[in-house]
Amino acid sequence: MNFRELATKVRIHSGFQGRISSVDSGDFTEYLTEAIRSSWVDLQNQREDWKFMWERATLTTDIGQHFYSNDDIMDGLSNDFGVAKWDRSSFLRDGEQIEEISYETYLLEKDTWDEKGTGIFAVKEFRTAGLVLPTPLAQADIEASYYRTPQILTNNTDIPLLPEEFHYLIVWKALEDLASYVGNPSIYERHSYKADILENKLMRSQVPAKTIKKRPIYKARRYWG
Repeated sequence: MNFRELATKVRIHSGFQGRISSVDSGDFTEYLTEAIRSSWVDLQNQREDWKFMWERATLTTDIGQHFYSNDDIMDGLSNDFGVAKWDRSSFLRDGEQIEEISYETYLLEKDTWDEKGTGIFAVKEFRTAGLVLPTPLAQADIEASYYRTPQILTNNTDIPLLPEEFHYLIVWKALEDLASYVGNPSIYERHSYKADILENKLMRSQVPAKTIKKRPIYKARRYWG
């Protein structure tokens, strides 16, 4: 569902009258669209390991350049929203894994940074955030996974990153917010229950499985007096 379709679903289940022709419409539509927008952002921020929030980026280095801002990298990915954090273990240079050096170490050793070879990188996390790479003598392709910044729904045709089978979770959570705002406990309870069921399914589908190390079972010793 796109943004306008989500708003239509929320309107139907909330009992509001009228037709939503655009998410930019005024009056009651503002309450619905803001509830949807904020609920979707809250859901994205709920965890840092949602599978649907991870993406892969490819950067082609420029000869003589060693710093690449996240904004510049995102300019090459027109369908994305920004880098919240990089997966440090996922960096490849021309298909070969490269090693992270802390940004503090880079600052201490930047005069000899280019002498360390091309198998390293550093991540600058504060403004202006980005990647630091040894200045290449030839172009190379850098690949890495990153966690997206939250998607903000703006236009009628904007579609949430969430897999479509879970789009109703945004509807149910928006109805929770809307019911709290207008003071309608019956709408809140009904859709909170639906949201819990679908969110549990989302967790099973979109949270990486954790490997649990089983402890050995020891037989209790029996002592006789």
